[in-house]
Amino acid sequence: MTAVAHCATPRLLVIDDDPSIHALVRAHLLPQRVDFIDAIDGRSGIDAALKKHPDAILLDLDMPKMHGFEVCRALRADRRTRHIPIVILTSAADPASKIRGLECGALDYLVKPFQPAELRARLANAFGLKRMSDQTQRDSIRDELTGLSSRRYFDARLEADLAIARRLGRPLGCLFLDIDHMAAINAEHGIEVGDHLIRQAANTLTRCCRKEDTVCRFGDDEFAALVGGASCEMMHRLAERIRKRVEDAAAAIPNRIVRITVSIGFAVSRFSMGTSLVAEATDALRHAQSCGGDCIRDGKELLELRLVG
Repeated sequence: MTAVAHCATPRLLVIDDDPSIHALVRAHLLPQRVDFIDAIDGRSGIDAALKKHPDAILLDLDMPKMHGFEVCRALRADRRTRHIPIVILTSAADPASKIRGLECGALDYLVKPFQPAELRARLANAFGLKRMSDQTQRDSIRDELTGLSSRRYFDARLEADLAIARRLGRPLGCLFLDIDHMAAINAEHGIEVGDHLIRQAANTLTRCCRKEDTVCRFGDDEFAALVGGASCEMMHRLAERIRKRVEDAAAAIPNRIVRITVSIGFAVSRFSMGTSLVAEATDALRHAQSCGGDCIRDGKELLELRLVG
């Protein structure tokens, strides 16, 4: 029996309007460790891919409202889903349909009725490809969209910068920034506008920081900066400068101007060290977001509140 995954449980999104196919796939993969995500039409399948981040997609072609080819093209056109392997599932065995599916961006093709061993083998290949893609992304030290350093580089610099801070007896500042309501912006204006705004925020953060600071893209719409020799007062001035410049910037799209705001949290290593520095800055960011966004929160203040409480 072909193993589907070697490490974490893979997530499989099945997009098919026939409930019996969902049940059949589950039955055939029952001996395997797989988390299933079900969608009964193309639009809900795209939404599930965006929200659930599956490791592979099993996609039926013949569905009402939105054909599988349209779904495949939409998933390939979106930065957030373009790296998810798609295995097309259909009763059409003619070469023309297979070629069209591959041209739309599918990895593989599975013809109904399918054998359990063939299903497991093709999905094992899809899951393996996704693992390799994820590993390549984790190993990269440069973010493709913004040109900033990646989270992997941030993790490496954190330990190095903390070691320098301890040796010189000076604090290290850690700042996290998240663009407010990014999912709603993507939904209303499209992913291209969203990508433009992410690049714009990245450029603003870079211009506000010093050349010796480490500026990274930490997640989809989240950024991080390590600032050597920073006091709480200096970090707050930096955060406010970033917040204001992002707010003043705008992206021009047809018939309207799109503005964004950001939530910022920061911490200084004088009050925490190592991974606790990141945790404290992350807590401050989440607190800023919970307050409605477009604001700054200091990790030291949260820590002091917890100690008092």
